[in-house]
Amino acid sequence: MFKCTVCQRLYAARVDYCDCGNDTFEEIQVATAPQISSKTFTLQDILSWGIFAVCILLSVYVLFFTGTKNVHRKSEPVIEKTIPSVNVPDIDSVWDNTPAQSTVSDGGSEMDIYKKGLQNLFYSNLASRIIQSPGECEIEFRIASDGSLTNRKMYKRQGDKIFNKTVLDMLKKTSSYKTPPADYTGDKIKAYVYTNNDEIKIFIK
Repeated sequence: MFKCTVCQRLYAARVDYCDCGNDTFEEIQVATAPQISSKTFTLQDILSWGIFAVCILLSVYVLFFTGTKNVHRKSEPVIEKTIPSVNVPDIDSVWDNTPAQSTVSDGGSEMDIYKKGLQNLFYSNLASRIIQSPGECEIEFRIASDGSLTNRKMYKRQGDKIFNKTVLDMLKKTSSYKTPPADYTGDKIKAYVYTNNDEIKIFIK
């Protein structure tokens, strides 16, 4: 483009003289529009766009269809189970303060049970029930009304010093027991102490 410097008229091509008689012109650079390059899409591009479109459609389906069904789903009624109440009686109405009667197996008396407990007390006062020295002896005692053992004696039969000392220490440690039963008449009580397979045995007669 060419513009006249006097009257500012534009000409597409250079002329010798303008209509106003001027022969001086200014060349004007006309900006050309950028050319848009055409891009060819490959098969990989088409597949990528197709997969993208399918993902969008699936997202819309899940969001607007399956989600709506879950929202409008009817809630099932909750059935409450009732547990029948049980009337528990007052403990004072069922409690029995009557002392329990002692039962003796095999037809034994209360004194037999008392002797059994006393025999266990002798065992617990032994330094050790296992002994390498064989022997046998007899012990004798009475039981006072308060349960103390009186007139304790030991009768040697056979055995070395270790056996005799073990039995004598046991007799000294057993100084009292619980109150004797009513059927005890104060008679002497004798016990037979002996060894069997390197173990001390006690039998109250």
